[in-house]
Amino acid sequence: MRTSSAALLLALAACAESQQEESRAAEQRAVEAAPKFFCAQGEAELLAECTAERARTAQGRVTTIRHPDGHFRRLLVSDDGTQVTAADGADPVSATRTGDQIEIVVGNDRYRLPTTR
Repeated sequence: MRTSSAALLLALAACAESQQEESRAAEQRAVEAAPKFFCAQGEAELLAECTAERARTAQGRVTTIRHPDGHFRRLLVSDDGTQVTAADGADPVSATRTGDQIEIVVGNDRYRLPTTR
């Protein structure tokens, strides 16, 4: 009976590990498929390597911009897309709209995103 219990536990552990691997692979595919936006830290060149997630929260419309190294910024965007402020943190935000894009600077981070309107 101990042998069959051990075998069952090993089978369950292998199944759980397989599900975790599938979940990680699905997350990686989602990251790779997400549209990329231009971003840079410091004086680095703007490269299309950041992703943005948009959500409506109690604060309003929040855009979370994620860098490939895991660094991120949360920005509160007005409904008409003309005002951008930090959703958290103390760094000031400057935003300049140019045609169908908006240039955003927060602390040492720079972004170029398409406008919402």
